[in-house]
Amino acid sequence: MIILTIFILYKENNEIFDFDDFLSCLKKIDNIFDLKTDLDTCKVSAKYDYNNDSTILWLSKSLTDITIDGAGDASIQLIYRLGKEYNKDKIYLIDSDYSFDPILLNSVANENELIE
Repeated sequence: MIILTIFILYKENNEIFDFDDFLSCLKKIDNIFDLKTDLDTCKVSAKYDYNNDSTILWLSKSLTDITIDGAGDASIQLIYRLGKEYNKDKIYLIDSDYSFDPILLNSVANENELIE
């Protein structure tokens, strides 16, 4: 059986992500590629490679949440980088199974804190 982990990032009180700020943030992150906007299924889609691993990110049409596919090194690193680059707002992390309490990304000192 394959178990797929999906991480969800969201802002306090379901506030929306600023589209232009989010794109600017993504463009600052090395190894982001295949960046697409205004798709039928999402507002932004991008792929990210890190340490021989890759993941996919989607910003929802509603701009209220970011989904990151998988729990490998690339996903953890991308979550950490997003927390650092898009640090003007409180962004929370949860997994799709709600198996841990939400983590405030602004309070994470390094990516190892995301996997403890």
